[in-house]
Amino acid sequence: MQVLAAAVLGGIPAVAIFTVAWTLPGGGHVVGLAFGCGVGGILGTLGAWAMRDRDDRCPRPLGALLVTFVGATFGSALAAAMVFAVLASDGQLVGELILPLAAAYVGSFAALGFQVGAG
Repeated sequence: MQVLAAAVLGGIPAVAIFTVAWTLPGGGHVVGLAFGCGVGGILGTLGAWAMRDRDDRCPRPLGALLVTFVGATFGSALAAAMVFAVLASDGQLVGELILPLAAAYVGSFAALGFQVGAG
C-alpha cells in the first residue's frame, strides 16, 4: 500500500510537472525539474508515511521520515529522467508504458526509504 500511495500522491503530480517543464523556455526546465522533484519528494513521503503499517515498530521516526523523503526525491529524479527521455525521443519510446513506470519509481523508492529508515 505504501508504494501505491506514494506513487499516486507523489509520482503522478511529479510526472505532470516534468511534462509541463519540458515545454518551458530557457531555464524553465531546471526550475520545473527542481519543483517537480520537491513535489514528488514531499507528496511521496506523505503517501508512504500515511500508509505505513501501524504495527511497524519505528524506533527512529524522524530518521524514517527523512530517509523516506530522500527516497521519494531520488525516485522523482529518476522519474524526471524517464519523462524527459520519452519527450526527447519523439515517439521512439512508448510513453503510455514509461510514464506510469516513472510514477511508480517515486512510490517504490519512498517505501524503500521508509523501510531503511524505520529499521
